Amino acid sequence: GLAETGLSDDALDEGFGEVVGAVISSLDEANTEAAEVSTAVQVVTKKAVQKAGSVSGMDPASAIQSATKNAVKGLGNTNLSAAEVTTTLQITVKTVVDSLDEVEGDPSIEITSVIAQVATSSIEGLAELQQTFANNAEFDLSAATKGIASGATEGAGELAAANATLDLGTTIGVLSKSTAAALGKLTTDAAVLETLSEGVQGQIESEIDEINTTHPGLGINPQTIKEEAADGLKEGISDSGVEGADQIVTNLGTGGTGTDTTGGSTTGGST
Repeated sequence: GLAETGLSDDALDEGFGEVVGAVISSLDEANTEAAEVSTAVQVVTKKAVQKAGSVSGMDPASAIQSATKNAVKGLGNTNLSAAEVTTTLQITVKTVVDSLDEVEGDPSIEITSVIAQVATSSIEGLAELQQTFANNAEFDLSAATKGIASGATEGAGELAAANATLDLGTTIGVLSKSTAAALGKLTTDAAVLETLSEGVQGQIESEIDEINTTHPGLGINPQTIKEEAADGLKEGISDSGVEGADQIVTNLGTGGTGTDTTGGSTTGGST
């Protein structure tokens, strides 16, 4: 096992992620159907999260980050089409986030910060996935980015429904910030950054409405959480390192479109 390799703690975390990526990359060797690959990716990523605290010397949060990045990157080595990759990406990120309360042992992970780290790692994986599909006109970077935002937000909603102590507004604000900041890894073009940011904001807001509809017992105020998301996005965009980001922050909405009604989502969990 990894624990017996003598690797440093950091190398253990990275090695764990690389094993996950290798498993996902090999899924098409049996000529598997796309739906089966997608299901297998969910199984692999969920198991990786559950086992992230089980290797001595390995930091669970770092291991989960590494597993997420490598899982996303590994999708480019499967037989999935560009569109199928985007759909699987959303499900993969949701699975990782939704499983964060299932880490075996007694890991000291702070769920809100790990969700933010998962969002960052997903975008980092997407930056490498983007290179795989560089010459594929069917690959839609904006749709893939929205998939990550959708999966992370939907997963956070599932976690909040199961964990009364999780502050959903704070969590979505933090994951919005980390997602937006990481967008600078995908582009240096302010116009592209603005398109990606607007897509992420719209997707997160749709998921907030969906969470409110699916989990009425949470008693959330969708408009308030959308504002927290918008604040996080603006902070993240400012930290993205893209020239012209400040203007995008000025242009970005304050959260919500004045429709703080429930069930306003037409997209639900789709991208």
